Amino acid sequence: MATFNELKKRSAALAKAVSNETGVRLKVVANVIVYAKQLCPPDQPDLIDENIFVAQMGLRFGITSRYHVQLMFESRRIKKVSGKLMLVEDYIRLICIFLSKKLDLKINYVFSVYDFKQDGMLDVGEISALLRTSIIHSGDDNDPADALHDLITLLLSVTDTNNDGVISLEEF
Repeated sequence: MATFNELKKRSAALAKAVSNETGVRLKVVANVIVYAKQLCPPDQPDLIDENIFVAQMGLRFGITSRYHVQLMFESRRIKKVSGKLMLVEDYIRLICIFLSKKLDLKINYVFSVYDFKQDGMLDVGEISALLRTSIIHSGDDNDPADALHDLITLLLSVTDTNNDGVISLEEF
């Protein structure tokens, strides 16, 4: 088990690294670290549970779309562990991205959330999955599948500047 001084040094190093990455003031990052550590269960001091993450996104940032919060969580979830867990360090970085004034950092993060396949491209399948929740079926003769297709076509016509059928990070 680590000593208090070792934990203090690790927290200071993490705060400095995250501050440098995000541009968030060092003291703010240090406070985020303390806050995040309090969210971890005693038996797993470096992990954040999905339910805690979902609650925090709603409480702290007003993000109430369970679908979008789950996408955010999945983009940082520990894949090799059973259960829905995120490293507290990843949670800290994510919160600091939210607090950052660096637009490119936020764009990169959002793109990584939407890029389910993590291949650097948003294809029609990924775009469809994201926009499907945006279509409201009004009960009239308009087919929701047609409306989704039209929305995807419009999005690609505006963003897919090289006409390859996918949206790259640069186009995003």
